[in-house]
Amino acid sequence: MTQQEQDTIKAYFWHGATLEHIARQKNVTIERVRQQLAKVERKLSKGKAGKILIEYARIEGMRYHGGFSFFMNHGSIVEYEIVKREEAREKLELYLEMKRQEMERHEKRIGEAEKDIAR
Repeated sequence: MTQQEQDTIKAYFWHGATLEHIARQKNVTIERVRQQLAKVERKLSKGKAGKILIEYARIEGMRYHGGFSFFMNHGSIVEYEIVKREEAREKLELYLEMKRQEMERHEKRIGEAEKDIAR
């Protein structure tokens, strides 16, 4: 995943920025931001991060489907959503950190291999 894709995901999912806001910041169209998010969702749907994002999307949808029975069982849907969103955010942060470290190790191995070849 490119740095630009990571920035778009963070802005949209972590900071709750709108597509319009992200587009203005990156000086692109809203459609381009939507395309980037769709591309990243396709990439991530194959792995663990995709499962985390699906959970996040499910949490986002809860605010529209909560009712009295939900309130009786869980309390305020807003508070419940905030807690679940934070849990999903923490999982995604851990996953992205793990992937960043994995890329650093890979780049280090490539650098070492290039040095060995140069000798």
